[in-house]
Amino acid sequence: MSSHRSSRVLTLALLLTALAAPAASARSAADGPIAHAAVYNIYDADQLLISATPSGEIPNGDSSQGVISRDARIGRYVAYTSEATDITSTQTGGVSNVFLVGRAGGYGRNGTQWRLGNTTQVSVGLRGTAPDGPSSAPALDGDDGAAAKCLGFVSSATNLVSGDTDGQADVFLYDFGRRALSRIPTPGIALEVGVADGCRVVVFATTTGIYVRIDGKVRRVVSRGSGITDLELSAYGNDFVYARNGTVYSFQIDGRDQYKIGAGRAPDIDGFGRYVLFESGGRVISTDNHGRKRKTVGSGTEPTQTSGGHFIFSLKRGLVYLNVKTSPVGYCPTSDSEGPVGGKRPDPGPIGEAHTPTSSLHGNYLVQSCTYDDQPDTVSMQWLGPQ
Repeated sequence: MSSHRSSRVLTLALLLTALAAPAASARSAADGPIAHAAVYNIYDADQLLISATPSGEIPNGDSSQGVISRDARIGRYVAYTSEATDITSTQTGGVSNVFLVGRAGGYGRNGTQWRLGNTTQVSVGLRGTAPDGPSSAPALDGDDGAAAKCLGFVSSATNLVSGDTDGQADVFLYDFGRRALSRIPTPGIALEVGVADGCRVVVFATTTGIYVRIDGKVRRVVSRGSGITDLELSAYGNDFVYARNGTVYSFQIDGRDQYKIGAGRAPDIDGFGRYVLFESGGRVISTDNHGRKRKTVGSGTEPTQTSGGHFIFSLKRGLVYLNVKTSPVGYCPTSDSEGPVGGKRPDPGPIGEAHTPTSSLHGNYLVQSCTYDDQPDTVSMQWLGPQ
């Protein structure tokens, strides 16, 4: 892990800024997206509800697995999974579906304020019918020099594309330009996927191992799929990390070299594929992609990082902390929450538990899933300012 730059951290902390965001109107991929129409502002001013109904309300089912595209400081897309039936105008089939949210136009390229544009239900059956199986585990591409072009996800539905007759979960790719789905028939039941370079590079885990597909050619690089979790591909598609039965590994795709990083879970790899973060015994550990230069960053769980490892986000007490400092930068408010002050929970008002935070490539945007006791779970975004 490279050294943290205190001036950049201070800049980021000072740039937390008020956000008033328009909310979403949505329809299925078969119909094409439509723009958001209403203003949603029951969250704290610097929060944006990503998983929203067409009227901007919290939907009627749980949402989770939020991810943001890695296109430099733009972060043009967010994808998530939801069991809600009122996010789109299409049939959901009563199963979990994958949704794609694009930011509205007029944004800059240096981490400017994010506003909701279009929402599309990607996992939709042929001719706009309801999907006949659940979809989940979305992944987005993009890097410093390339716009986000595609979305990967896992689905056990058999009617998203024609010819899906294997009766198991497979990997699906959604092309933004063509607004079209394609399927990768997977050896074994698909579990997770990572995408890069316009889906030219796809890495996916199944019950029989981990596979890499480059330019349409598939090869297995890790045998046996038992116990594989937390697959994460770097933005440039050259390295990935995963956990297996309590041990974290990294893999360099070009050299076909695997490295045992250490005991832990929830690994994350930076955009360049140079640095690895993972959780071990309630501590956040950083290493290089060979497992060397190991150090403890601090306490926390579910860590994520920006390119070059300059910013590290992790969870403590249901809040998201930057570089394991004392003040949180991400949290899960409700309509009467005032936000955390001095590292404490908001008061008055209930608060949800944040989990699975993901950062844009340079830390301008933080996407998190929020779990509540008294309302459906949501996916939200924290704008951390330009830098």
